[in-house]
Amino acid sequence: MRPFLQLGFCVILILAAGMPFTGAEIRKATVTERKVAALPEATELAGPLPRPVLMVKLEERGEHVSDRTDSSYWVFDPAMPEKGLYRIFSGPGNNHYVYFETPLIGGWGVMSGRLDPAKEPDEASPWFWFNLLSGEIGPTIDVNLWRHRMEDGWLVGQQQVEGKEGSSLDRIARYHPLKAVAQTTELDFSYINWLDRTDVLGVAKLDVGERVIRLDVETSDYEIIADPPPGHEGHAERWGGYFISPAGKDGRDGIYAVDGFSLWFRPTVGAWNQVIRDVHIVKTFGGMPPSLPARYVGNGRFAVAKTVQDEIAVPKSTPRDEVGFGAAVAVTMLIDGVTGETLKESAPHIYNHNPTTEIPDNWWAAGLKPKPPEPEPERKSLFQWDEENRELRLADGKVMKLGEDDEHEESDDGRHLVIYQQCPRGGGKEQTKIPFRIIDGATGQIHTAEVASDFFEVWVDVSWQLLSSQNPDPQMLKNYQEAGPGPN
Repeated sequence: MRPFLQLGFCVILILAAGMPFTGAEIRKATVTERKVAALPEATELAGPLPRPVLMVKLEERGEHVSDRTDSSYWVFDPAMPEKGLYRIFSGPGNNHYVYFETPLIGGWGVMSGRLDPAKEPDEASPWFWFNLLSGEIGPTIDVNLWRHRMEDGWLVGQQQVEGKEGSSLDRIARYHPLKAVAQTTELDFSYINWLDRTDVLGVAKLDVGERVIRLDVETSDYEIIADPPPGHEGHAERWGGYFISPAGKDGRDGIYAVDGFSLWFRPTVGAWNQVIRDVHIVKTFGGMPPSLPARYVGNGRFAVAKTVQDEIAVPKSTPRDEVGFGAAVAVTMLIDGVTGETLKESAPHIYNHNPTTEIPDNWWAAGLKPKPPEPEPERKSLFQWDEENRELRLADGKVMKLGEDDEHEESDDGRHLVIYQQCPRGGGKEQTKIPFRIIDGATGQIHTAEVASDFFEVWVDVSWQLLSSQNPDPQMLKNYQEAGPGPN
């Protein structure tokens, strides 16, 4: 699934629809609606629908960094194997990429990315329609959402707007690809925390100044909860080190904020109080900056982790793929949210990357301990992969041995699979050969294809896209968003 919900280290709570945090007056935000570019007309599609279609990106490179680079996109439709693997796009440079926000509706998908056959694009363009089957670039769509998901046919998420002095703010926006309609809630947020699919807790710029508010995205109703923590007014942008979250179910105990390595708490009755500051946090490996792990456990108390040993020898029990991330030691403190007193500490625990909270069961107030996530349903597949022996077993019992340079990618429906090499290289005067084997797991049929390149090496990226009719099922759209095909 794509990273839509703001998880971080804040507690994600489900709010009852329309239930206010404080009982304050409910206000109505203005919503503007506009028409945007409609789905282009498509020809009738033959074969079963929906079905996966293979998309391949080839990035052709010279032997030296300064050498020329070309990019191209290729398609294979399992329902029309006679067409083979065919090219739909090529352009200079390696900054072209394709990222579909929707399935291929009649062949057309809403795309965020950048494609220019004449030159190397230097920045991402607005969303636009793109036909993967033909390579035709359609009209631009006046929408550009991030941290979004699909709900009842609408893409719902955040849209950046320009604030004062070049600052970046967000508005909540919705876009319906089939209705060609976009809606924007006219509230400017400098921080947003999605509590669930319809409720937002954030810092908005109102006529009275910045305020923490709760917004119901579906009804556009909102209530003012509080001022931001002292010294935090006027923040133009807030990223990974800043969170505001409800304390207790439905925010009945108040709200709390994490800013850098400090924790603030505002009870339902009372003012903001800085619970703890300058907590020692060490991250053992790169990536995102370090952040303060804090969880509200009820009764006005918080569990907060801190680093107690910055670096230790990596334990022998560490999985092989995690050895390079290093190791450190943390403890979790149980802290009173009003006095800031440390009431208890957990046993030390070893971690890599950012420390995590290890919370004993008896620290949680009744009903606040998070339930374990539901196990994901077992994915249906017509293939079995044996990593140790590098063997692929098909449903009919046939076994294929893969070479050391072979990679494989399976379609979401578990029926089709492609075998390819990620970075084939040529040598001397010979062309670089890029081989593909596309397998239908139901029939056992194997389609082979090969692309020849004059470049020294070719970087290969593959993905399976979903092709649907022009009247797709809403549940299919939602499932597509949750699967998250990713950029190529």
